[in-house]
Amino acid sequence: CPVDCQWGAWGSWGTCSAECGSGVQYHTRQQLISSANGGQPCEGSATEGQECNTHACAILDGGDCAWSTWGEWGACDVSCGGGYALRTRSSGICGTASEIKECNTVACPVDCQWAAWSSWSSCSASCGGGTQTHNRSEAVVAIRGAACEGPAEATQSCNLQACPVDCKWSEWQTWTDCSAPCGSGMRSTRRSVEVQAQHAGAECVGVAVKQEMCNTQACADVDCQWGSWGAWSACTATCGGGQTVRNRISNGSCSGISSEVRECGMDFCPVDCAWSAWASWSECSVTCGTGTKTKSRSEAVQARYGGAHCEGSAEESAGCYEPACPV
Repeated sequence: CPVDCQWGAWGSWGTCSAECGSGVQYHTRQQLISSANGGQPCEGSATEGQECNTHACAILDGGDCAWSTWGEWGACDVSCGGGYALRTRSSGICGTASEIKECNTVACPVDCQWAAWSSWSSCSASCGGGTQTHNRSEAVVAIRGAACEGPAEATQSCNLQACPVDCKWSEWQTWTDCSAPCGSGMRSTRRSVEVQAQHAGAECVGVAVKQEMCNTQACADVDCQWGSWGAWSACTATCGGGQTVRNRISNGSCSGISSEVRECGMDFCPVDCAWSAWASWSECSVTCGTGTKTKSRSEAVQARYGGAHCEGSAEESAGCYEPACPV
């Protein structure tokens, strides 16, 4: 709220500058409350003068009290806000007399003054980078004085940490052909991780490969024999889920399966750490002189399953230079 200026009581009058023949005396007052937040400034002067001891001086030995002409007015004792100028005259018998008049009664200029900054507003985003603002108002409005320098509102970045990303599976692929035309064979389907979990997001649940029996009808009864199973083939993937196969052959249409498939390479693939882009520089730590500013970044992808960790720092600082501080 606006606060108006308020004067205190006048002090006692000072000693008169002359014992007789007209002198000058002053008294002063001080501001009890200064104007703030656009309130009215104090009107009038902090100093007030008046003539005193205006009675004629005694004339000794029957002499003639002959006054000289008044001298030039002296300089005003203040440049604004109301002051006094003084002039004098003298007499060889009666001494010196003084006279005052008001001068420079125009109110003094008032420079603008900022109020303190308000608290920062809530961040516009809970993660992934948002902004927040704070502001300030003119506690003292300029009246023919210097305007306030700098902005009335400031903005900074906030909540720069990356948002959590949950793992996501791809759709299941088409089933493979059955490994046997009769007598029970096997077929399989697979899926892969389409989006890796990041920034403490939920990991994928479930398997990357699934199998089921097929062509379970009995084969024609033919006198035949199966050969031995061959060696398992190399896995189709080193990580993330693959398949290996082994086969056998017969001398006819034997019942049973000629191929077997099993899962392999089921370990998660290594994920290397990756930095996010650098955020904008912060405001300077000082409003005048030399200070520091900082910027930061976060791990956009965190290292998992034996992947390489991020190299370098998550924060950098640099010098910043504002206008010189007032002395």
